[in-house]
Amino acid sequence: MRVRPPVILRDMRYVIYGAGGIGGTIAARLFQQGHDVTMICRGTHLEACRANGITLRDPDATATLPVPAVGSPAEIEWHGDEAVILTMKSQDTQAALLALRDAAGDVPVICAQNGVANERMAARLFSRVYGMLVVMPTSHLTPGEVIAQSAPLTGVLHAGCYQQGSDHLIGMVCHDLSGAKFRSE
Repeated sequence: MRVRPPVILRDMRYVIYGAGGIGGTIAARLFQQGHDVTMICRGTHLEACRANGITLRDPDATATLPVPAVGSPAEIEWHGDEAVILTMKSQDTQAALLALRDAAGDVPVICAQNGVANERMAARLFSRVYGMLVVMPTSHLTPGEVIAQSAPLTGVLHAGCYQQGSDHLIGMVCHDLSGAKFRSE
C-alpha cells in the first residue's frame, strides 16, 4: 500500500459540490458537528437553501440548518484549507471539475459518486484525488430538504487515495465523517 506524504490541514472547510440527497445529507451532518461547510447547488434547491437553510429529515428528528449555499465555485472565497466532496451525478462531473479548477485552483477533490470514471476525470485536473464508496439511503424530492432514511448511522462513506493508499487528509475526512453519524474508514 502506498502512503502519500502528509497534507496538514487544520480547521478544514468542506465544500460539498452537488448538494442533493447524498451531498445535502453529508453537508448537514458535518455542519451539525460544527464543521465549516459550504454547499454548491442549483435551481430551486439553491433558492430554498439560501432563504431557509437545508432541512434534514431522518427517522429520529428533523432539523433545519443554516448551511451556506452558493450556485458555483466562483462564488466562494477560497483560502486553501478546503476539501471538496463531489456528489453530483457523473454526467455533470466534467463541467463541474472545470468550473472548480478555474475558481479554486488545485484543491483536494473527493469523488463521492460511485461512478466508474469520476476519479480519472478529476486526476486530469487535480493532484490530490480521492475515491469514496457511498452507501447511504437518501432522498431529495423537495427543494431545501433531504431525507436520510437510516439511523443511528446515516450511511457508509469509505475512502482512499486514487489509485491506492491513504494519506493524512483523507484520514482527517474519514475521522470527521465518523463523528457525523457515518461509518467512514
